[in-house]
Amino acid sequence: MASSLSVRDWSILGAAGVYRFVTARQLTLMFFHDHASDASAARTARRVLSRLRLLRILGVVERRIGGIRAGSEGMVYYLDTAGERLYRTATGSATRKRFEEPSARFMDHTLAITNLAAELHHHGRVSGAEIVSLTPEPRRSYTAPHGGTGRLAPDLAAELAAQHGAETISAFFIEIDLGHESLPTLINKAMAYEQYRASGEEQRQYGGFPRIVWVMDSPKSATTQRRIEALSRALEEHPQIPHHLHTIITTKDAAAYLVKEASNE
Repeated sequence: MASSLSVRDWSILGAAGVYRFVTARQLTLMFFHDHASDASAARTARRVLSRLRLLRILGVVERRIGGIRAGSEGMVYYLDTAGERLYRTATGSATRKRFEEPSARFMDHTLAITNLAAELHHHGRVSGAEIVSLTPEPRRSYTAPHGGTGRLAPDLAAELAAQHGAETISAFFIEIDLGHESLPTLINKAMAYEQYRASGEEQRQYGGFPRIVWVMDSPKSATTQRRIEALSRALEEHPQIPHHLHTIITTKDAAAYLVKEASNE
């Protein structure tokens, strides 16, 4: 089976492995862009995804819950048994992961991460920017002020360049909030970023510290705006957090903003 898969098949398999859950629309944005029209791209995507389902490379989460999963392009895919085995072989992982039905909250958050990655691919192609790397939930460890080990896992780490081959790369740590976390929880996360920055670990390993971008959304736009304003005020008023290192933006504007920022470096 591995030898029969195309480069695009492997890319789809890899995306499902890295992001865990991904919709048909997101996969279309990532891997089906060289078509005469959006309709043609969608038809080809449906045909390819159907074949990968028959091969048990991809499975589909049967339960659907509105939002970005609504509609015919909202089917949610994950690595099925054959895909999971191929992915483990390709990545050298010894850990077998069995599929478990996720909670609605977990899936919404996971798909929001995948959606931003897909939108970044789209905006990068349109603008000519290069997506150098996208890493969901990268693990970071550092020595905390109290002497213990601090741990941090941004929802997404992104490295972007204004154009392919450009020497200057813009790095971002991205936190996605869908309105589920309290303001004190968000401020605690911001403090963890500041402690990590102060430790110098990121700078020693990677040559600099990424900008921190908070991507916020909720069912009602007015609620989103209130949460953005509340977090902005809390960051500005906090004596230990350099608020100029933080940017807060809505989900719908996030990908365009990140690509633009990379182009302005």
